[in-house]
Amino acid sequence: MLKNVFVTAGLACCALGANAGVNVVAGNSNSLTFLDLTTIATAADIYTGSVDYIRLAPAGMQGSSYIAVGYVPQNAHSITTVDLSGLPDPVTYVSFLWGSPDTFNHLTVVTDNGDFGGYYEFDASGLSFATLPLTFSGSNGSSAYIGFQLDGQNGDTEITGLVFSLNGERAQNAFEATDFSVTAVPEPETYALMLAGLGVVGFMARRRKAA
Repeated sequence: MLKNVFVTAGLACCALGANAGVNVVAGNSNSLTFLDLTTIATAADIYTGSVDYIRLAPAGMQGSSYIAVGYVPQNAHSITTVDLSGLPDPVTYVSFLWGSPDTFNHLTVVTDNGDFGGYYEFDASGLSFATLPLTFSGSNGSSAYIGFQLDGQNGDTEITGLVFSLNGERAQNAFEATDFSVTAVPEPETYALMLAGLGVVGFMARRRKAA
């Protein structure tokens, strides 16, 4: 489980600079790789459907449920975690569908660095916010898949969780997310190698058949 994450995630002393160590990369929209929300999120923060002016199911979501925080008590909590520490293999990449991105959204990527973990903040007050390939209009039409890749520069070896919260006093808004995956999208070069490998296998099979 994530240790002391609610206490330490917001402390400025825990932020690791301009997020060197966690890079923003392409998100994964392959539904075959999505995690079961009930295994990584708090049940009270998982919803289905939309409620006007309270929470909105992210546009383009492929599952049936999503997490939402903010606008308490209509939504259960003003902060929640997605816990990746219990997965079978160490996580170095995580992706999700960011619903109706807005400037009050605050994301913390938590790693295993140090006694209480490393914290990489992504919000409107930091330089890293500009690196997010999202349109922060608050429109559900701006929902998009986004990925975060650990590069190990600061000694981190795995991503242990995500913290979703809000900036400022935006009590009447929510932060929604869904379709979580820890399977990275292969680079074009990887696809090329895979196809080349399949071609070699096919060629060898044809040779055996001809023989």
